[in-house]
Amino acid sequence: MKELGTQIDYIFITGDLRYAPMGEFAADTVDYINKLLSVTNLTVDRLFIVPGNHDIERDAEGRAEAILESIKDYSPKDGALASDKMAAVHCGHTEFRKMMHIIYHENQEQAASYDDDEKPHFVTETKDFNVICIDTALTYTKQRNDNLFIGTEYIMDLLEELNQDKPSIILTHYSFDFLERSEQMQIVQLLKDFHVQLWLAGHEHTVLMRKQWDYFYEFQSGNLMHEGEYTRSTIMIGTYDPASYNGIVEVHEWDSDNGWFKMQNVGVHKEDYYAYELQNTKTMIDQIVSASHRNAESPVRMEAELSAVPDKMEMDTFCGELSAAADIHQMPCEISSGYLYVDNRIAPTAQVEVLEYNIYGTKYYEIRNGGFEFKFLEIQQFEIGNLFFGYELSVYSNVADRLYWFNMISEIVNASTIIIKFEAADKERILRMSIPGAGSSFDRIREETAVWKEQMERIVKIENYYGVKFYLPKKADESVYVTIEILSDAIEGLPARRLPVVNMKSRGLFKHFTLDEEVWYGDGSDLMSLNLFGYTFKPVAEYIMPGEFVWNRKEHGWESDKKNGGVSVRVEFMVDTDISKDKKLMDVMPVSDLKDELNLEETPIVTGECADIISDYINVSHKVQEIYRQYQIYQEALGEWIHYDLDEDNHLVKKYSGAVIDKVTVNKMTKNILHEGMLLVRKAGAFVQKLGLQNETDFLADSMGDNLGFEFMVLAAIYMDHGHWAVEFENGDSFYNLLEMCTVLRTADEEDSADLLKTFTLLKNEMEEQGMDIRHIDHYNMLRNYIYTVADIYKIFFDAIQKKLEAMVVEIDSLVDKNPDFIATEGKFKGCIFYQTDTDSNRVDVFDPSGNIMADFSIFQNEAIRNYEKTRLGIQGAVEHN
Repeated sequence: MKELGTQIDYIFITGDLRYAPMGEFAADTVDYINKLLSVTNLTVDRLFIVPGNHDIERDAEGRAEAILESIKDYSPKDGALASDKMAAVHCGHTEFRKMMHIIYHENQEQAASYDDDEKPHFVTETKDFNVICIDTALTYTKQRNDNLFIGTEYIMDLLEELNQDKPSIILTHYSFDFLERSEQMQIVQLLKDFHVQLWLAGHEHTVLMRKQWDYFYEFQSGNLMHEGEYTRSTIMIGTYDPASYNGIVEVHEWDSDNGWFKMQNVGVHKEDYYAYELQNTKTMIDQIVSASHRNAESPVRMEAELSAVPDKMEMDTFCGELSAAADIHQMPCEISSGYLYVDNRIAPTAQVEVLEYNIYGTKYYEIRNGGFEFKFLEIQQFEIGNLFFGYELSVYSNVADRLYWFNMISEIVNASTIIIKFEAADKERILRMSIPGAGSSFDRIREETAVWKEQMERIVKIENYYGVKFYLPKKADESVYVTIEILSDAIEGLPARRLPVVNMKSRGLFKHFTLDEEVWYGDGSDLMSLNLFGYTFKPVAEYIMPGEFVWNRKEHGWESDKKNGGVSVRVEFMVDTDISKDKKLMDVMPVSDLKDELNLEETPIVTGECADIISDYINVSHKVQEIYRQYQIYQEALGEWIHYDLDEDNHLVKKYSGAVIDKVTVNKMTKNILHEGMLLVRKAGAFVQKLGLQNETDFLADSMGDNLGFEFMVLAAIYMDHGHWAVEFENGDSFYNLLEMCTVLRTADEEDSADLLKTFTLLKNEMEEQGMDIRHIDHYNMLRNYIYTVADIYKIFFDAIQKKLEAMVVEIDSLVDKNPDFIATEGKFKGCIFYQTDTDSNRVDVFDPSGNIMADFSIFQNEAIRNYEKTRLGIQGAVEHN
């Protein structure tokens, strides 16, 4: 600060004042903060601090139990944590609060803000800003280091206090991504409602600057304490111009040899600053492309119409004779990474991949992203012909991902001008496209996009309201859209059904009447349940809605909906927990459920060895299906990544388009893949051991072989379970820094971090012996190796158990042949093996003898083989491209 001589107006500290290994606040903490205030000529009222996870006594007596109680019935929609538990929740804040009173001894009003158990967060209005201090470590425990709750009711109460004439800054320790997903949804809506667009965070000891949810900017700074040459100590210095509503953020990093320096290439276009712009209708945005930045080749004006769905036949026709002369995609092309801008905005809307083909002197372009694509021919310089635009989002099974893309595409198709900036042959190139306005054929794609966007918003609303998580199919029939509309309307309090006008007694002297309050009509038992994406929604209440009722003379009855006819009824639904898409496989039936259909006197009773054989067969059958279900869950976790990286044709799209472009996305996706993959592998190994074929440890060791990469990813999964991000992301490159991971573990306060550190250290030494760069372990190749290894183990698993299962089928067939009385000859279970055991009089086992496990086994095994082959080809494709 002294060397820079920059005027500083505020200081924000994102927590973790306490050094975890010491277990207490350092004696010179206050002196250090006072020096910061002194060199910046600031008073303590310009200093803002929030607690970090290291600042609280995580294991204070009664705290963890109080947190569990406070969130047990918590719903982000209501946002109320159990108020009677808040004092106990804050018992770990004692020393931090003492420190705040020492630091703010000249501003006791600010110090007191940290003391109110009933108000864990607070807002301070300064001359320039509203500063919202949020304690994101409120519900942090050893077991819960992400998916955190902060209490949306508390946040709403704070936001209602804001001076809306000033911009607002949120200050937290944990970043937005550490909040529980449904909590995130509510927080984003609150930020939009109260126009909050700046979020400052810390925790991860690294730098992250981005625009979240296409609305607010989040800036995450690294740690200030320097712990060795492999750690990154940073500060951020930002500016804000109230006249233009924008500003910049610079990052300064400490180097052990050379001291402080300003980081380069931190901006969207690799500037040495990150530019941000708050949304404000009063601001006029300067044009991004000026005449001075153009050259003779770059300005291209495109007036052609666009088609909503690029089709191969359309493209063949569009390319004319060129398509007959050559397969375009077999021709050489120049691939560049660029950015797409909407109208005159400073910030880019999307990162894109630009493919430029030179086909017999004619230039053909494809502009791609993970969600959309432009295609066009340059007939001659400055003249573009046959412009096509389309998108394909069915590959995204996550609702939030599809909504993200539809929001972006909506912004593109409703723009007047699209600008593509990229570099080719060391020159900046600019492509400018004029989007056809109203009255053009392009209206169709605008309308379709608006409809799909509305559908996604409705689905997100249903997810949030009912606390479920959908995985969208690639296609759906009309009944799905009807269900979405009914559930969405029900949430909004709109009518979900209408009662027909029924002939009633004479109206007497009345022609109309007003119903002021809704009237309970029924418990919903007369309505069918609704099914949506694997969940069942059960009607539980019906209410006749208030409003104006008029007499229908023709039908001789009352109605409240003159437009549609009948009486409007509001319906409440709930998720039917008795019908779950992951319902546990059952292998027994209680006699009480079948008492009207059973003749227990004639039901055979199985004892001894026969009972053991049948019981083992049933358990093994269902265990194989359970492991297959885990395989499906693992495949779902791969869904957002695998369609890029296990397909050789799409390899370059993934590598150059930047479909996954930020650290948090990469880490969250990787964590989920590693977790579900290891669960699959361990379940398979445990089952092999249960069958008596091989020890679980030996099976896994033999299957994976000497695979250092897989061992590393297993440890990375454990590291991430400790609440750390394992994958670094810098200048579009994702990698692991094993030395930095060891440093983080060395300073962590978790008890089991020391054991993990020892294992990491052994692996580090072994990797160094093999000549690997442990500071830059390529994430892309490590994850592909992991996926390949899991696929290999899963295939080997079926080979290992096949003979054992075949023997069990032979044994069960022989048993049935010798005991024909096991097979029911009449009734509901005719032809099925049907019996009781002598150990449980209230249990009946039923299964179809012809449907033996080998039918399922063959299906599962063939799928495992196909998955392995596809994965193996994907690995070869990566090697060829590299």
